[in-house]
Amino acid sequence: MDLRRNFKNDLIRFQGRNVALATSLENVNELSLAFNYGTSAFGNTAYTLDIISSSTSDAAAGTGARKVEVIGLDANWAMQIKEYTLNGQTAVTTTGDTWLRVFQAEVTACGTGLTNAGDIYIYKTGSGGTITAGVPGTLTSAWIKVLAGYGAGYSGMFTVPAGKAYRLEYLTIGARTQSGEIQLYSHKTTDAADNALKVEGHYAVGVSGAFQFYGGANTPLRWGEKTDIYLRALSSTAAGTVSFVCLLQEINPKRV
Repeated sequence: MDLRRNFKNDLIRFQGRNVALATSLENVNELSLAFNYGTSAFGNTAYTLDIISSSTSDAAAGTGARKVEVIGLDANWAMQIKEYTLNGQTAVTTTGDTWLRVFQAEVTACGTGLTNAGDIYIYKTGSGGTITAGVPGTLTSAWIKVLAGYGAGYSGMFTVPAGKAYRLEYLTIGARTQSGEIQLYSHKTTDAADNALKVEGHYAVGVSGAFQFYGGANTPLRWGEKTDIYLRALSSTAAGTVSFVCLLQEINPKRV
């Protein structure tokens, strides 16, 4: 797996999954939170990240994950890809690298276990509360949870970098067992005159259902720089599962 190809050339591919979906709207990632990215505790001022695992085996000389690569936006709203060495149940801070948004994380080096032995958490430095065996007690400023054995994790969102613009090419949504609803949101994070959270699409998914929504050249779903794009979902019963993959095509910023 190479997550860099999700952000290659003029195409952006971002995704998310929630395996413990509630009956009220939550963000589509493994953290099962329900906040708006641009107006949450993250804000629009860059900060460092803490990265920690629930397993001591996820460390520089461990049998689990040794290094993790993070993809997101830097302090100037530009794409950033950085790699960090893990230290088990002790948090590693991204000293020297600050972040505005985090999209994906991938294990890039392992010991004999070939993948991460524990859950890996990536969150705003100092916001994890009490850490117990490598698990932050407070996750309201967490970006990603890489489940043990999965090797990769997703925040379920994308923010258009400075000077860029994108249109929706397609959106694929799937549900397991339970029916549910999923909503596509956007938020202009730095526009004081037009910063309301917008519902761009509302979709229903049947029991064990899936569907694709195609945008293309004529779609009205277009977003300019510094706009957060993400999905939230709910399940007809607790502990539902929903996932999505979204493909964006870069366009001329004048066409937004």
